[in-house]
Amino acid sequence: MKNKVVRKLLMVGLSSSVVLTSTVGVAAAATDTDTVVVEDSVTLDDETLAPVEDEEAPEEDITDEAEDTADTSATRTVWVKFEDEETGVILDDVLPLQIGVDDTTFHTSQITGTPEGYELCETGDVYIDNDTATVKVRKAVGTKTVWVKFEDEETGAILDDVLPLQIGANDTTFHTSQITGTPEGYELCETGDVYVDNDTAVVKVRKTTPQFEAKTVAISYQLEDGSEVAKGSITVQPYVDGEAAYYNFNTSELTDVPEGYELITVGDFDVTDTDNAVIVVKKAEAEKRNVWVSFKTEEGVILPDVALIQIEKDATQFNTSLVTVPEGYELCSVGDMTIDKDSNAITLDVRKIESTKDVIINYVDEAGNLVLTTSIKLDKDATYFNTNILTDVPYGWILANVGDIMLNEDGSATVIVRQKQYTKDIVINYVDEEGNNVFTSGIKVDIDATSINTSMLTDVPFGWELVNVGDLAIENNAVEVVVREKEYQRDVTINYVDEEGTLIANSEIKLDMEATYFSTAMVQDMVPEGWMLANIGDVPVEKDSTATVVIRKL
Repeated sequence: MKNKVVRKLLMVGLSSSVVLTSTVGVAAAATDTDTVVVEDSVTLDDETLAPVEDEEAPEEDITDEAEDTADTSATRTVWVKFEDEETGVILDDVLPLQIGVDDTTFHTSQITGTPEGYELCETGDVYIDNDTATVKVRKAVGTKTVWVKFEDEETGAILDDVLPLQIGANDTTFHTSQITGTPEGYELCETGDVYVDNDTAVVKVRKTTPQFEAKTVAISYQLEDGSEVAKGSITVQPYVDGEAAYYNFNTSELTDVPEGYELITVGDFDVTDTDNAVIVVKKAEAEKRNVWVSFKTEEGVILPDVALIQIEKDATQFNTSLVTVPEGYELCSVGDMTIDKDSNAITLDVRKIESTKDVIINYVDEAGNLVLTTSIKLDKDATYFNTNILTDVPYGWILANVGDIMLNEDGSATVIVRQKQYTKDIVINYVDEEGNNVFTSGIKVDIDATSINTSMLTDVPFGWELVNVGDLAIENNAVEVVVREKEYQRDVTINYVDEEGTLIANSEIKLDMEATYFSTAMVQDMVPEGWMLANIGDVPVEKDSTATVVIRKL
C-alpha cells in the first residue's frame, strides 16, 4: 500500500520545496527490484521525483491507501492540494501534512513548501474537507524585506532591535510565527497576522516575567562542637523583587527541631545562594537534683571523702564520669549506675590504685600476622619498655627488632618477631698474629657446614683487617680468624653518660683517621657493668676525638 502512495506522488510530481512530514514512511521503487525509503521529516532539496518508468499511477484514493499506516491515536494526515489562482487548475504537487486527529483547520504557516515557482496567495486558517484541503497559489514574483520593529506594550517606546524579514513581494501581511526572535527579555503580546505598512511592521512586546519556585533547604542541627545531632528540612518561598528572587526563613518556622534540644542560633537565615543551613542547638536543660556519693573499700571501710554530683530531677541513672574519686583510689566499676529517682545518696565501691599496670604484648610477624599474645607489668606511668625484659618470646621465633618499644595508644605493645632459621651459631674469634683475642662474635651457618668463607664475615673489628682470606675450618663450633691492625688510625675516647648527662665511665676505641662516626655495636661490650645502651645506632665523633654514648641502668 505504501508503494501505491509513492507511485501516486511520483506520478503527480513532488515540488523541490515540499517537506514530507507524515509519520508514514514513504517509499519509491527505484528499480524493478529495489525500494528507496524516505523517512519522516526528510526534505527533498533540489530534486523532483520522476514518474516510475513504464508504470501507470493507480487510481486508488491516496488517503485510503495511507490510512492504515497513520498514527491516528494523536495525529492524522491531511493531503494539501494547490490551485493556480489565475487558471483554477489543480497542480500536480500534493503535500502530506500532519495535524491533530480532531482538528478541522490548520494554519498556512504549517505548509512547509509550495510547488516550485509558486507562493501562497493568502495566509491564515484553511478548512479541511474529508482529509483534503486546497490552497490557492500564484506564480511567485520574488520576495521583499520587511523591517519588523518592536513596541514596548507598557511604555509605548520603540525598542532598538529591528528584525529583517523576507516575505512575498506582493504580501501585505505575515504571520508572527515567521518572527524568529524577539528583543532579549521580551516576548510577543499577541500571535497572528501582522499588516505591513510601506515595508515596515510594528509588533507589540512585553517584558518576560521570571518564574521562581519554592525550594527545599536541608537543615543540619549541630552542637557547638560541630557534631551533628539530627537532620531536617524547610520549604522556603521566594521573595521576588523585579527580576530577582531572594530566599529567607526565620528559625521560628522550623518544625523539626530534635526533641530534647533547644536552639542557640535564632533569627533570619538568607539561603538565596545555598540549599543548606546549619542550626546550632544545645540540650534543653532539665531540672537538677543533688546526689551525695560515698565511697566504700573492698574491705568494707567507708572513706571520709564524699562527692557531690548533680543529675536530672527524675533520673534513675548517672555515669561514674561525674564522680571525683578520692586520691589514691579508683572505682571498682565504671559506667552507668542505677539510683532510685527519689534518692539523694549512693555508695560506690573503690580500691587502692596499683603502682604498676598490665601491658598486653602482641607478638606479630613481619607481615603483621599475630603469633602470640602475652602480658608484662610496667610502672603505671611507663610509655615504653626495652626488649631485654621480654621472657616469653614465642618458641621458634626471634626478635626482629631490639631496643625500646613504645606503647600503643590503647596501652598495648607490638613486638615484631621472625622465625628462626634451621642453622647453627658459630663463634668467630678474631685474634692478632700473636694469638691474642681481639674480638668475639658469631654467625649462623647451615647446620651441616664444616667451614666458612671469609667473605661471610661482616663484623671484622673496626681498625683491623684480615690476614688470610678464603675458607676457614669450623672446629668445636668455632672459627679462629687472624687479623692485624690497620695503619693510619686514631684513638677515640668514649664518654659514657646517663640520661641526665652525668659521666659514668670512659673507654677508648680505634677509628680510621677520617672516621666521623661509629656504631654502638663497637662498644656494646665496653658498657659499664649494671648499665645498658639507651640508644642504638651511629654515634658522631667530635673534632677533639671524643664521643658521648648515653646509657641507662639495667
